[in-house]
Amino acid sequence: MLTLTEMIEEKNSLAYFERSLSGSAGSVVGQIPDRSGHVAPQASKELRRRLAEAILLQSIADLWDPSLKEESIGFFTDGRFAACAEAAGMSYPQQLKLLGIVAGAGAGRFMK
Repeated sequence: MLTLTEMIEEKNSLAYFERSLSGSAGSVVGQIPDRSGHVAPQASKELRRRLAEAILLQSIADLWDPSLKEESIGFFTDGRFAACAEAAGMSYPQQLKLLGIVAGAGAGRFMK
């Protein structure tokens, strides 16, 4: 289990991002305990899906913020998008369609 300091230090790494989505980053992302402390796997999967969807939506919105655009383009080109899309349950055709939309929004010239 990572400490908060370790999580902050590596928060931008692809490995941390993938562990967060898989629930193995030592955070509550992968664990939803009930009152008895039991973790419900289905609820955990649903939480990861919703988190991945929120990250995807925020990354799209960030394309229109000049101070965040470069980082957002990095998200779509360095493997984080693929990990997030998989966690969100997106099919390969859905991923391609979303990447086409992103590229059409002006980010395409950076995505080579």
